[in-house]
Amino acid sequence: MLSFLPGWLLCPIVLLFGMSYTAVISLLIFIVSCVRYPLLWSPGASSFLIRVNNHLMGWWLYGNHLTLVLFTRAEVHVTGEIGEDESASQIIVSNHISWLDTLIIGEITRKRLPVPKFFLKHSLLYVPFVGIACWGLGMPFMRRYKPAYLLRHPELRNRDIETTRKICRTFKGIPTTFVNFPEGTRFTEEKREKGGAPYKNLLTPKPGSLALAIGSLDTFSRIICVTLHYPDNKESPFKAMLFGRLGRIYINLREIQITDDLKGDYTGDKQFKHSFQIWLRERWQEKDETLQKMKEQAEADRKSGKK
Repeated sequence: MLSFLPGWLLCPIVLLFGMSYTAVISLLIFIVSCVRYPLLWSPGASSFLIRVNNHLMGWWLYGNHLTLVLFTRAEVHVTGEIGEDESASQIIVSNHISWLDTLIIGEITRKRLPVPKFFLKHSLLYVPFVGIACWGLGMPFMRRYKPAYLLRHPELRNRDIETTRKICRTFKGIPTTFVNFPEGTRFTEEKREKGGAPYKNLLTPKPGSLALAIGSLDTFSRIICVTLHYPDNKESPFKAMLFGRLGRIYINLREIQITDDLKGDYTGDKQFKHSFQIWLRERWQEKDETLQKMKEQAEADRKSGKK
């Protein structure tokens, strides 16, 4: 709607709008969380306040929706379907390209699934407003230690495992959508080549947090596999959104049912760990092929002039 404005003017408007509603909602989530934690002894009160925070998170998703509608001309192309159910818990697994991914996944889930909870890098805890909101919503903050540091502090090796288990138990009985980026970082060709990934378009997935989430909460019924592609803004889709230059967005959705063979002791059962790693690599190969087809379709659409 306002994407006709020059980028130098649109960018501060988008930032001011986003920071305003984020600050207000984050503050409300923080207040509710400060009330909730002294009441952890009361499961009923704690559960009620979690649902209040989830409702507030829904308003943040609506703010993101307005941002996309008001300030971009993005054309969204979706293939595949998922069943809509706000009463069930599921895990979303996605490739990771940009900060914009979180807004797009939020748009996919909005009014269709329980509000999303992301596995986050611990450094995001200190981002103004966003950090306290994510903490209040009970999102797991994951630490990334270098191998040399873990050799000196082996007691920290399983910290993320315990964090994942604890967070998943918190949401037992409350419909939840956990979002996991198994690649662990945003994709670049340099990272793909340096990491020796056996894929054309993806980094090698890390299965640990996904396996632990599935094993920690019995109410997860399915995995929703999301594949994202921004053909017109390959370098920086988020920056393109800020300046009103966000182009086409291609999204592929696929459901995978969680069966008993995907549940097990990832840290203590070597056979299960190995089988889960193979399973995820096979799914990632399928995702790589899907993404390649999406790129080819986007190029064909560009040549034919299709929006």
